[in-house]
Amino acid sequence: MRAYQFTFYTFYTFFENWSPSKQALAFRASSVVIALETWLALSLWLLVALHYRKALWPPLPVVAILGLVILLADYLAFRRGDRWRSYAKEFDRWSKPALRLGRSIVAVTAVLIVAAYFVLLRAVSMLARP
Repeated sequence: MRAYQFTFYTFYTFFENWSPSKQALAFRASSVVIALETWLALSLWLLVALHYRKALWPPLPVVAILGLVILLADYLAFRRGDRWRSYAKEFDRWSKPALRLGRSIVAVTAVLIVAAYFVLLRAVSMLARP
């Protein structure tokens, strides 16, 4: 759970420092976390499809349920009662080297999740060709 909170904090501080507009920073950060969760879930689905060597696409009810679970997790972890503020205060007290290391791990993980999704999507689409 701590890694999930730190991922949110990392993107929150990124938007806080680099965005010209300071509006809806928490919304932006949680949107990035939701996107990463979705890419990870779809990557796992594509990995299963690749394992069975079939172009299996998730049925609509599975996608809808997955989306609801991801949105519920986001709401409970960050938005309900503005919990993200307490996470931000806690992580603000961390030392600079610890923050730097944590942000590096989050960045590498995010890049790997997105890359894995597109690599697996390409591999599964190759299976669908006649």
